[in-house]
Amino acid sequence: MGERNRFGKWLQGYMERGGMNMSSMARALGVAHTTVRNWLLGISTPRHEHIQALARLLHVREADVYGAILGLDEQNPIPEDVYRVFQKFLSLTPERRRRLERYVDLELADQQTDQQE
Repeated sequence: MGERNRFGKWLQGYMERGGMNMSSMARALGVAHTTVRNWLLGISTPRHEHIQALARLLHVREADVYGAILGLDEQNPIPEDVYRVFQKFLSLTPERRRRLERYVDLELADQQTDQQE
């Protein structure tokens, strides 16, 4: 399994520990069997609402699911301060998320300009 499928391996491990197969996970999450299969094969990754449901089902933090998607693991988890900001970000409406992202882009551009001077 390649770099792209780290999430699939992570998810498979949790499924095995929880005694779940693709069908039982799909039923528990309210998604198609093929959706879970695609996650396991690295063809796609879960959308935000499925990440929330996965976190509840697997008894992990949402940030842990996102971390698995990003290729992080238990040795390199998302730091707590980043997790707290991330949780706040997730509570924003989609429009407010877009506005915040634009603001962060502007701040990063300003920072880069400051560093060049």
